[in-house]
Amino acid sequence: MYTRVHISVFSRLLLICAVLLLIFFLISLKFKIDFYQVLTGIVVLLFIIFPVLHFFVNRPLQQIQKALDTGDLSQIKRLAAKGNGFGQLASLALRFFKQREELLEEISERKKAESALRESEERYRSLVETSPDAIMLCDLGGTVLLGNQSSSNRMFGDYTEPGTEISILDLVSSESRQKVESILTEIKQKERIKVECQMKGRDGKSFPAEAHFSLVNASNNGSGAVICIARDITERKKSEAEKMKLEEQFRAIYKMEAVGQLAGGIAHDFNNIMGAISGYADIIRHRYGRDPKLDKYAQMILSASTKASDLTSKLLTFARKGKLQMSSFNIHNVLGDVIELLKHTIDKNIKISCELNASDYVIMGDSAQFQSAVMNLALNSRDAMPDGGQIVIKTENVDLDKSFSKSHAYVVAPGYYVAVSVKDTGTGMDKKVLSHLFEPFYTTKDVGKGTGLGLASAYGTVKSHNGYIDVESQPGVGTTFTLYFPVNRKARSSDKDSPRAFVHGKGHILVVDDEVFLLDAVQEMLSWLGYKVTVCNNGNDAIEILKRDPSDIDLVILDIMMPGIDGRECFRRLKEIKDDIKALIATGYRMDEDRQQILNEGVIGILQKPFVSAQLAEAVQDALSG
Repeated sequence: MYTRVHISVFSRLLLICAVLLLIFFLISLKFKIDFYQVLTGIVVLLFIIFPVLHFFVNRPLQQIQKALDTGDLSQIKRLAAKGNGFGQLASLALRFFKQREELLEEISERKKAESALRESEERYRSLVETSPDAIMLCDLGGTVLLGNQSSSNRMFGDYTEPGTEISILDLVSSESRQKVESILTEIKQKERIKVECQMKGRDGKSFPAEAHFSLVNASNNGSGAVICIARDITERKKSEAEKMKLEEQFRAIYKMEAVGQLAGGIAHDFNNIMGAISGYADIIRHRYGRDPKLDKYAQMILSASTKASDLTSKLLTFARKGKLQMSSFNIHNVLGDVIELLKHTIDKNIKISCELNASDYVIMGDSAQFQSAVMNLALNSRDAMPDGGQIVIKTENVDLDKSFSKSHAYVVAPGYYVAVSVKDTGTGMDKKVLSHLFEPFYTTKDVGKGTGLGLASAYGTVKSHNGYIDVESQPGVGTTFTLYFPVNRKARSSDKDSPRAFVHGKGHILVVDDEVFLLDAVQEMLSWLGYKVTVCNNGNDAIEILKRDPSDIDLVILDIMMPGIDGRECFRRLKEIKDDIKALIATGYRMDEDRQQILNEGVIGILQKPFVSAQLAEAVQDALSG
């Protein structure tokens, strides 16, 4: 730019000089002046004009050129302040530099924006393409305009390949097609709709899906479009089904535990009543047994009391609070007895077979309750086959691990078990019956044909033996009950002690029980056995009685369940008064879990309700002689 300006100025100067020479030449001709003198004057004038021109023309131009070359605008800022032509030229150069800087800055910002836009587009594309959901843009008619290829193809197959026109309705199974059509109709009013439907792939297989439809203004004609986000929820549905199944099983277990607590409480109170009945009947037999009729009546009362106690025992077994006679026994021998018994008690049109495959078949438990549990299951199978069928009793050894627990609603202690199954080909049961199966007093039999305690008792027996019970049933096919018992290879069988005849004794016994009728019966029995008896119906009175004369009390019989101070707490306070106090705990519950702890606290023994004179005499004699 500077060079062009420089040449232009000097060319004009040369042109002016030429014009001046021509003018002076013409003047010299007209006025006959010496041309060389005129020329000499012009040259002298030019030598004077050129430095002036250089200072006023060339120097400003050099400053502008330097500023343009180096970008240092400080020199021409002063020049721009002048009002002459070079000042205007300098101002023009300053504006040029300013506009150039603004343009460069704008270009830089635009490049940054374009770069950020590309990155944003890449992130968005990655987000959409890597999404496990199928994301599709459709017109209001349902035609798919755009979709994330990877997920859509993975979910539906190659429906959404480029160049293939497809409707969202083609991706929906026939039973959900009407539902999606109504959504496409209603989307303009609601703008956002969520629905669960059955979708299908190119192979025709349907799967459950959750679809979100959203209205957007994305079409070229401005009428709007629909974004559909579809998610395959097959695994979620499976998890929900498994969760629902486990929740049902958990509810059944919690219900069984609650009913067990109720049954235990009822049985405890019932045992107190039966204790009084059997106690008085026993007193009548021993005191007035010489009268045949009276002895017969007393024996009938005791017999009825025994049956009632058996019923109570079933309740306690269900509640896992019954009295167990624990010993090691061979379950194959017991099952052999069950088979023989069943062959003589069920109809001939029912075939009974036995598959004893277990190699380890000795467990620790109560053989009578085990036999009763299997017998109850077999009798239920018999009742489920009025027209005949087959019962198969089978044993096998299994290792239960954590995977077994995951498939069941209860936690299983990993270990080695013997599985006893009772399978029939009967009528089977539906889910409603299965949900109530082990509840006490629940039965599907006609009135008078069942108490509803058989399966409840079997459930309690299995739980009392630290085992587990499973049932599989299908209406019209049959039912299989499987009982799991832990194998104890170190267990050894033990014989029951033979009962001893009761003896009379001496001593002062304090009896504490909140049930007055049972308290009176125990007092009568102990008095008849020769003991001095003091009774009270709460723990506080017992403490006061002992405080008056600790040496006078030889033995205390305490009911474990009493309002206020219970039997264990009462014993602790009595022990503070008399350190060597002897005590028996009387209970209608089974005390297997707390038995050893109670004995460690100093209790001599545990007396199980209901009891008769012989049992009471034996327990008292052992306690006083211990």
